[in-house]
Amino acid sequence: MNIERFTNAEFDIEVLPRGTSFIVLAPGLARGLGHRHANHMLASLPEEEKGYQIVGTPGGDQRLSYVTEPGFYRLVGQRQAARIKDALVRDQVERFQRWVFHEVLPSLREHGRYAPPVPGDREPVVLTWEKAAAHLRQRYDLPINGHIELRQRLTDAGVLKLTGTPRAEFKSLFWPVGSRFDIHAHALPILAGHVSHMLYRLAEAQAGVQTALELDAIGRVTLEGRA
Repeated sequence: MNIERFTNAEFDIEVLPRGTSFIVLAPGLARGLGHRHANHMLASLPEEEKGYQIVGTPGGDQRLSYVTEPGFYRLVGQRQAARIKDALVRDQVERFQRWVFHEVLPSLREHGRYAPPVPGDREPVVLTWEKAAAHLRQRYDLPINGHIELRQRLTDAGVLKLTGTPRAEFKSLFWPVGSRFDIHAHALPILAGHVSHMLYRLAEAQAGVQTALELDAIGRVTLEGRA
């Protein structure tokens, strides 16, 4: 069974044909909609709109959960981003929904598959690093002050190499100008998503360290009290 991969560099979902319709594998959909686990996302779906599928992967066959076409529409449409407390996750979900509604679904209706927008012949709109940092700070509320911090954030997020040049899978987001790279304006949502995800993981790690320190402090106080 052929799997069609839908991706815009930030999000990645996998679709399989099912008669005249399709099913969507749950793991990628759950990540796009900001759920920690696919099972949490699927709990609200009627039984007829979800199931399991054996899928061949590089690591061998795996039993993965999926949603049907109606389940896909229900989950994407009913996810209320405004009610998500974490601002980074909320912004990510809004970008994912915008991508699905404005690009994926119109392309499916027109082409029967996902075809990413093809750039026109006109000169691309590019931004300097300083302007890109300002846009990311103002439009996406990311803690980025200036081009130096933007480069560091993108390096931490795995978009740039340690040398400061884009990794191969992200080169299309940048515009080479001599020995430097400016940033495509259309790449801002994608870069914002990668930086947001990196900051979210960093916050989780810091929260874990803080919890460990608090538990350690409690343990020392308890031991001292017993002494």
